[in-house]
Amino acid sequence: MLWALAAAGMQVGSALMSYQGDKAQAKAQQAFQKYRNTMTQLSNALAQNAITSNELIEMEQSKRDALTIQENYQQAAGDTQVQAGASYTAGRSVNRSMHELKLGMQMAEQTRQDNLINAWQGYDAQRKNAAMSAAMQQDHSYIPTPKLGQYLFKAAANIASGQANGSGGNLSADLSKFSSYFTR
Repeated sequence: MLWALAAAGMQVGSALMSYQGDKAQAKAQQAFQKYRNTMTQLSNALAQNAITSNELIEMEQSKRDALTIQENYQQAAGDTQVQAGASYTAGRSVNRSMHELKLGMQMAEQTRQDNLINAWQGYDAQRKNAAMSAAMQQDHSYIPTPKLGQYLFKAAANIASGQANGSGGNLSADLSKFSSYFTR
């Protein structure tokens, strides 16, 4: 009898130690999962910031290009008018030259705007790709936390199977069925 009580105590103690170890491991896995997800979100935020920086640089360059186009047009128009005045030329040829300059300036401006729109679309695609990549890297897998009842019922089943040797009863099977109600 004393031997049976000692064996039962050892079974319960072993179950409690297993439970504590498994609980600590589950908490560590959950903490590491949360850390990895946080690092993924941080990486995505850094990527989004880099895209924004590149977008701002592109916009600033586009503004400088617009000013350069205007300056070049003004300079060329002024040169054309000065040359026309110096050569005492007027009429259609001067008007045609001015019209061609204006068309060239408009084409350059349209190209600048098209390039800026293409760049924005590229940055938008980069943003979506970075966000999608971060979402796909998130780990939302379930990490189960052990239940004390499972371990105690298993210990009780082990104790019962040790005591029921040859008695014809299947106490451990009954305890396993009973424990399944508490493990859901």
